[in-house]
Amino acid sequence: VWGGAGLERLVGAGTSVSALGICVGMMVTTPRYLSALASGERSLFGLERMSSSGVPMRALAVTWVLVLGFVNLGDLSELFALSAIAVLMQFGVTAAALAVLSLRRERNLRPAHALLAVPTLVLGLTLVAFGASAREAAVASVAVLAGLALMRLSRPREPAPVRLS
Repeated sequence: VWGGAGLERLVGAGTSVSALGICVGMMVTTPRYLSALASGERSLFGLERMSSSGVPMRALAVTWVLVLGFVNLGDLSELFALSAIAVLMQFGVTAAALAVLSLRRERNLRPAHALLAVPTLVLGLTLVAFGASAREAAVASVAVLAGLALMRLSRPREPAPVRLS
């Protein structure tokens, strides 16, 4: 309104470039997140397996199916909003981990370091509470519940065979 039609076009172009960046970022990072979540002491449907070129192909396929589902079921602005909520949740989990590790005095952290997590948690909760629509909050909640269910479905990884020379 303040900048007129010229500024409107500039902001529109910036928004489009930003949206494209979000899409590319999601397609690049989400399979890696799924692969990392499926690795470690537990295994989940082989999502952690890498191709010979280092690509988590199963996780990539799952990502494509989920993104295509969201694109076909909703509107792209919802997908972008959910992406922003997912990033906020990542910051929240990281801040919560900092608080827990600090209070446990692990990794050379002291309880005072837990205070650093407070602004992040407060800001993240405020943005989600006041910035997300009811539908976006519901979809994000379903995604968290689905993640917890998948965690329950994961199975302990079998120990690697011991090689005797």
